[in-house]
Amino acid sequence: MILYMHGLRSNATTVKASLVEDMQCYVIDYEKHDYAGTELFYENVIKNNDVEMIVGHSLGGYWALKLGNKYQIPVVLVNPSLFPRVTLGYPPCTVEDTVNKSHRFLYLEMDDEVLDSEKTYNFLYGTTSILKVEGGHHRVEHLDKLKDYINNCLNYTIVG
Repeated sequence: MILYMHGLRSNATTVKASLVEDMQCYVIDYEKHDYAGTELFYENVIKNNDVEMIVGHSLGGYWALKLGNKYQIPVVLVNPSLFPRVTLGYPPCTVEDTVNKSHRFLYLEMDDEVLDSEKTYNFLYGTTSILKVEGGHHRVEHLDKLKDYINNCLNYTIVG
């Protein structure tokens, strides 16, 4: 299964959650759970499913990076919120979050109006395979490119 981790105030109805066959989304209201509660929720999902890849958008990208690293699961980060500004008590991602042996991929639309795309790019550069897309926006404008990228990443992890 491919686990899709949605962003803040999003859910399983987002088109991104159904871009790829065998992708499943487990919905959590981030604002009603603290850091430990959210981590426990996603850890239970991972432990109770055969997760071969995690795709995370925005705040889901934060969790994909953290838990992909912890459980050595390949991840595709989509316009990830690695330095959350929301008042959820989440610590920013650190270099330790980028050190693992599993594959890590980044899909980044550079005209994201919510996140600092350059900061995210610079933070992950050299540790992550990156597809940098000019234009776009936070909710992902180029869904066809994202779908192809996820499929290519999945094929790479199976073969690579």
